[in-house]
Amino acid sequence: MDEGFGISQTSVGRTTPAPQSRPPQSRPPGYSSPPSRGYLALIIVGIIILLVGGIIWFSFGFLDTGEDDGSSVSSMYGGDKEYRDNRRMITTIGNIVEYIGVILLSVGLTIGAINDKSLPANTRLGMLIAMGLIVGFKIGGYFSIVNYG
Repeated sequence: MDEGFGISQTSVGRTTPAPQSRPPQSRPPGYSSPPSRGYLALIIVGIIILLVGGIIWFSFGFLDTGEDDGSSVSSMYGGDKEYRDNRRMITTIGNIVEYIGVILLSVGLTIGAINDKSLPANTRLGMLIAMGLIVGFKIGGYFSIVNYG
């Protein structure tokens, strides 16, 4: 009653795998290993630092003007010198952190667009255009003009 159907069995009753009839496939002669995607880390870190800089920049809204009643004109427009100095310091630090994020983001996008030949040409062009827009808006001061109106 040994019906093994031509497959050898071990002493426990399990079947052994059938021998491979063909050798494992080798890589084609023109194959190159996939490119390193290290630039993605620069892009992600740049975006995170850019967002942190924006949060710092907008945190001046939590500053206390120093006036108790809040009805005077000087308190509404930040007439207190300490308030103005603190606001200027916070917005300056936020801008510096944003610039660091923009630099990292720009370097990552540029490296990816130039070095990663596995990406389609339109994607690489889009990365360069996005880098140009981000740098142009930040250096051009578009967001500062909109916020200070």
